[in-house]
Amino acid sequence: MLERIGNIDSEGAMEIRQRIEIYLRQSGMKPARFGREVLNDPGLVFDLRNGRVLRARTRQRLIDWLDARPGTAK
Repeated sequence: MLERIGNIDSEGAMEIRQRIEIYLRQSGMKPARFGREVLNDPGLVFDLRNGRVLRARTRQRLIDWLDARPGTAK
């Protein structure tokens, strides 16, 4: 199910997608594994690439997860 509810602008959405793509490239992690580890959603990255908009709470969980990883803090 795609989340189309939220209050993040397209710039914020672009920023989070870029952070995820950079993390995937640097870590070598597969998109499905990333989604499963972060939010128990293996389709997360694929959905974001197709325009999924995250709710504020979900976005914050993702940011917190990335910030906890060495070399991924904004």
